[in-house]
Amino acid sequence: MALTKKVNFTRFSRFGANLGRLTYAAATHEDATDGTDELKVRCDEDLSKGERLVWVDRQGVVHEHIVDEIERLHDDSGKPYTSVTCINSINETWDDYIEDKRPSGSVAVALASILAGTRWEVGNCDQPGNASHTFYHVKVREGLSDLLKTWGGELETVIETDGVQVTHRYVRVVAKRGNQQSPKRFTWTKDLISIKRKTGSANPKTRVYGYGKGVETDGGGFGRRLTFGDINGGKNYVEDTSATEVWGHPDGNGGIAPAVDVYINEQCEDAAQLLAETNDYLEQAKTPTVSYEASVIDLFAFGRDWESVAVGDCVAIIDKGFSAAGIRLKGRVSKLARNLVTGDAAVTFGNLTDNLTDIFQSMAQQLKSGSNQRANYDAAAGTSVSWLNQLMGALNKAFSAVGTYKIETFELGAIYSNVPLDAVTGVPLKATSSMWAVNINGMGIRLAASLASDGQWNWRTFITGAQVSADCINAGTMRADRIRAGLLTDDVGANYWDLETGEFQLSPNAKYGNGGWTVDGVIEDLHSGMTQNGKNIEALGEDFQTRNKELDETISNLDKTVDDIAKDGIVTEAEKAAVNKILQTVQKDKEDLSALHKSLSSNKNLQVQFKAQVLEPMYNKAFGEGGAFDVLMSAISDVTNCSTAEALNAAMSDYKSAYENYSSAVNVYAAVARQATSMIAQEVAKTDAEKLVDKLDESLKQQEIFNRLTNDGANKGIYMSNGELYVNATYLKSGTIGDGQGKNYWSLTSGYFQTTYGVIGGLSIDNNKLYRYKLTLDSNTPGLYIGTDGFSVGGGTCYTALANGYLYGGTAEDITGYVGFNNYNTSSRVYGARLAGKGCICLLTDDWIGVGPYKDRGEYVECKTGRTGSVTLVGNLQSSWTNMSLTGVYNVSNLCQNLSMHWTNWTLNFDHGLMVTAL
Repeated sequence: MALTKKVNFTRFSRFGANLGRLTYAAATHEDATDGTDELKVRCDEDLSKGERLVWVDRQGVVHEHIVDEIERLHDDSGKPYTSVTCINSINETWDDYIEDKRPSGSVAVALASILAGTRWEVGNCDQPGNASHTFYHVKVREGLSDLLKTWGGELETVIETDGVQVTHRYVRVVAKRGNQQSPKRFTWTKDLISIKRKTGSANPKTRVYGYGKGVETDGGGFGRRLTFGDINGGKNYVEDTSATEVWGHPDGNGGIAPAVDVYINEQCEDAAQLLAETNDYLEQAKTPTVSYEASVIDLFAFGRDWESVAVGDCVAIIDKGFSAAGIRLKGRVSKLARNLVTGDAAVTFGNLTDNLTDIFQSMAQQLKSGSNQRANYDAAAGTSVSWLNQLMGALNKAFSAVGTYKIETFELGAIYSNVPLDAVTGVPLKATSSMWAVNINGMGIRLAASLASDGQWNWRTFITGAQVSADCINAGTMRADRIRAGLLTDDVGANYWDLETGEFQLSPNAKYGNGGWTVDGVIEDLHSGMTQNGKNIEALGEDFQTRNKELDETISNLDKTVDDIAKDGIVTEAEKAAVNKILQTVQKDKEDLSALHKSLSSNKNLQVQFKAQVLEPMYNKAFGEGGAFDVLMSAISDVTNCSTAEALNAAMSDYKSAYENYSSAVNVYAAVARQATSMIAQEVAKTDAEKLVDKLDESLKQQEIFNRLTNDGANKGIYMSNGELYVNATYLKSGTIGDGQGKNYWSLTSGYFQTTYGVIGGLSIDNNKLYRYKLTLDSNTPGLYIGTDGFSVGGGTCYTALANGYLYGGTAEDITGYVGFNNYNTSSRVYGARLAGKGCICLLTDDWIGVGPYKDRGEYVECKTGRTGSVTLVGNLQSSWTNMSLTGVYNVSNLCQNLSMHWTNWTLNFDHGLMVTAL
């Protein structure tokens, strides 16, 4: 078979410039439901990080990938080539930031809020349900992952092009990717090459402890987390004893200990909800992950359109060569890896199993979420300050009290343990409690404190040349270049810094500096204004609840009234009057919501993206021309105009559909309007708070505070006083310095410096202008000006400016002449130049003045030149005479006589071809 179509890649710079077609030797694409979307290409060209590869697969789907990892190599013959790994372009949102957003409603509304400020748009979403979530100090890409955890569904990107460039980038959240009714079957001897069953390395968990949100203490901090022991027989865990018998491990006393895990929901404040969620987690965790990997031929690539398969499709595998009885499997395609050159493919369906990269990624995610560390912290919250010294002392005694057994092979490296080891496998000859092992090999060092369910060492701590990974690290003083995630806290939780969410808290009674304010003192001035803003927002919420209740009642009454019409199959005048009466209320609701929409749309505090992408579309869907309201009115009119039972039945069917659409559309818009109103109120509250903070800042004598903290600048360091942070340093290696209004920016990492406001060397900078002593181009006042609208210099009797295609000048009071470069000849339809002077134009030269055809700059010019001299011309010529008659044979008459002539001579003088004689 031959491939029907070659896949082509088009290169674009990170800013969208088309770099042409990419010639490649090998290309593979891997896509999975867990978010993996990688393209690997081998080519001769040297690509740059951040370039985009846009391509269309054989099923007509457009993809856009970012060049991420690049390797430049050469083959045995010395010929260089490039191997690149590219990732889905949605990953560019790792560079976009969310400060604080709290969307509530459908997944589309939340998605619009998250994507605001990026170039990504909200696509068609079919994931049902409403929810709310706070996205605080996270990257947009992280926010998308958090959205899926809250609203559910699967993420999908859609790329559209016009054949030249990408025109739209959409993000969709769907209940399930792919075709759930796909007829696709992979069959042995047709397109199935081989099949492999894999079980994941993670050991099933049979007991799960559940923790919710930290309980707020009287001091304002957070103590131990919410548990559900009070409603679960005193147990803060759930367990499947049957699963423990299968997946537990020996407890050292002849019994079986459960495999334990921890479930944490940071937002959960209800014990019953936490118990249910923990049970759901146990159901997933108590069985091993199993997947099937099949090596197949992509028949679609060879022209068989009916044999297509995509990620998320529900397909079947029939393999009679697997065993005597054969194997028949059905499930979703969870991963699809295609060779874009040969047409070979590998399909995984079931649960994705993990490789080494997946394991480290999972560990990194656990560190990010802080689950294990926070559970350990909760368990040791009452430990004294000297716990580390006690721990080290106990460890030293334990180390001194044990002997050491060692085995060493090429495959295993060296394994040290406190129990006898099998010389071949390295596992204990006899399992006991308190077993330890250290393995040193070419990869690094790993440590274990127990056995896994399969009898092998359960390695949990790893030290490599690149990182240290462990469940728990105890330390005295830690020095780090960067701490990326986790919780920094004191023993009682009064002061903490959550590096995952950015949440930071200092004890309300903590003081800063010598006799500085407490936290309570700093916020006291802000409290009164914020309290009123809070009341306003709360009142808005109550108003919307009342309004929504009234709106629901109106819609319900309308439906009931119309249903009553159809009961007997006859529309009476009384029934028409009842419908018209309730329609007046519906019309009033529309007018109220339209007035609210007009008010919201014109409010400057509403985000432009939210207005354009959410508010306007939802309003138009409900009340726009041809929207749900118009369709409903038309359907009701059809019902009331029916004269037969058959026509009434048909009209009622259309009415029911229109009613459902209108009810849904108007409720969605009401929710969107409520969110818009809340956003506006919060923005107003934020502005008021910023004004209060600015007022507080102005009252502080910051220079005096700085001098006191730093001993007049002698002491270097970082200080906090009265809620203000002061830095005194000789050298700052990295970071960004910027002002509060975003006008000046200095990246100490890249060295990039930008200013749009200030004074440099006596030149003022403001609003994209550079000037001295003058503010606008039109003022003609003395000074130098450089701006986006032009350039000017001088003043008084000597002023020159260049702007809008004209070079002009004069005095401070009057423009006396100009040269224009944008004049248009209507007859020849070409542009040219214009030279104009209000009083005079004077040309001075020591040589000739020439005229010739137009030439571009740098071209040789041939001119016709004028000369200096004079020309005499005759003017005012006059003549006079008399006529004479002769008679006779000659018969001649009218002969003239006494002829005389008079004229005037004119002399025209020329200078270099220009006439200088006045006429």
